[in-house]
Amino acid sequence: MMDKSEQPRFRIVEGTSPALEFECPANGNVTAAKGAFLAKAPAISVTPSQAFEGFDTYHNKSDEAEILYLSPSSTGSLLAFDMQLHQKGLILSQASLFATTDDAGISLLLDLNLEGIDGPYRLYQAQNDGVIVAFMSGDLFPLTLEADDCLQVDARALAAMEVSIAFELEQLDNGQYVASLTGPGRVWLQSMPTQ
Repeated sequence: MMDKSEQPRFRIVEGTSPALEFECPANGNVTAAKGAFLAKAPAISVTPSQAFEGFDTYHNKSDEAEILYLSPSSTGSLLAFDMQLHQKGLILSQASLFATTDDAGISLLLDLNLEGIDGPYRLYQAQNDGVIVAFMSGDLFPLTLEADDCLQVDARALAAMEVSIAFELEQLDNGQYVASLTGPGRVWLQSMPTQ
C-alpha cells in the first residue's frame, strides 16, 4: 500500500467533455473504462483488464511516474475520490466507475440483468486506499441523507454512495427500476443515466 506521500497526482480538466490528467505511478497500474484513452507516455502499455469487463489496464513500465490522459466519450462531470478520506468505502455503479488505481480494492457487489436496462446492472464496492474517479453523465447531484431519511431514485441515475446507505432495488408498476436509499450518508446522482 502506498503512503499518502506516494499517492498518484491527478488533475481534472473541466469542460463540456472533461479530461483526467493522471500521473501513473512508477511500475503501477491504472484501470479505466474502455474508450477513455486520450494520450499517454510511451512507457505506459494498454491491455484489456483481466478483472473488469469493459475496462482497460494501463501499466507504467517505467521506474518513474508517467503521464496519462483519459476522457469520457460523452458530456458530464468527473469526480475524484481519495479513498483515504472514505475509509468505510464507497459503492459505485459500473456506468460511473471511470478510473481507479489498483490499491482502491474494487470488488463486484451486485450483478443483475434487468429488463429495459442495456447490459448488466453492476455495482462495485471500493475499499482501502488509492484513488477512484467517477464519471457522472449530464449534471452531478450530490445529496446528503440524514439517519432514516429515505429517497427513491432512478436506479440508472445512481452513480455513487457511501457504504452507510442502505440500498434496495425494486421495480415500479410502470416497469421502471428504482433504488430505495436510506441514510445516513452521501449519494451522488447523474442526470443523464447511460445504462
